[in-house]
Amino acid sequence: MRCISEAKWPMNTFTGPLGFYKGVGPNVFGQAPAGAVKFAAFEGLSIWADRKLFETKKLGTNLKPLVDLGCAAIAFCVCSVVLVPGEVIKQRLQAGIYSGSREALRSIWTAEGARGFYTGFSATLARDVPYTMLEFGLYHQFKRALRWIINKDKLSSQEELMMGGLAGGFTGFVTTPLDVAKTRIMTQAAGSSHRYKNFLEAMIDITRKEGFAANFRGSSARVLWLVPFTAIYFGVHEKSKRMLLKRKGHVISHQIVRSKRVQQANC
Repeated sequence: MRCISEAKWPMNTFTGPLGFYKGVGPNVFGQAPAGAVKFAAFEGLSIWADRKLFETKKLGTNLKPLVDLGCAAIAFCVCSVVLVPGEVIKQRLQAGIYSGSREALRSIWTAEGARGFYTGFSATLARDVPYTMLEFGLYHQFKRALRWIINKDKLSSQEELMMGGLAGGFTGFVTTPLDVAKTRIMTQAAGSSHRYKNFLEAMIDITRKEGFAANFRGSSARVLWLVPFTAIYFGVHEKSKRMLLKRKGHVISHQIVRSKRVQQANC
């Protein structure tokens, strides 16, 4: 399939509109906890870096973008343990190797054992570590640039959505070759005649047999779904963070008032 329209036709013909949502169950069960772990790790590392490196002036603020990239890379490595099994099942369901999640779980466990759920683990890291670094790094840099351009300390929710979508679309296109190689590795079944041993072998083989352009196959579909996905992804994160900080502020204020009342009563 060379383009979105070619992929859309057989899906509608043989499976109906639900074909577009094949593998959504494993994807949700993998992405939801993985996303929570990734954001928690990134925010925790960022706060630690601000306190230990920048507030103490051990590092200059000009190095903040590089520190953000490092925090993003570590955050993805932490969440990948949760993410990869769901990704393996989703990819094989979408490739038509298995008809359902139960069959996929049973077959992978029987044929490949626990390690089978981490097929393509290194390829996932090779794709998603640079993706996450670019995604988080560009998003924060785009926000800083926009704040400077429009001379505002805080951006509106709409502006944050725009920056998130822009970061996701650009990052998605640039990392398409990594996604193509990772998908080929994850969708190869145990016992197949030709199995890629590693990420580099897959990329070289694809380029040699199908041409350089094959590395960007599916890039338009990837960008089309990543722009709204990343916009919502970061938008919800920013909104949730503001709500939690506001709630925390109310709790602290309440505790201060209560403490003052207790002190006055004791006097």
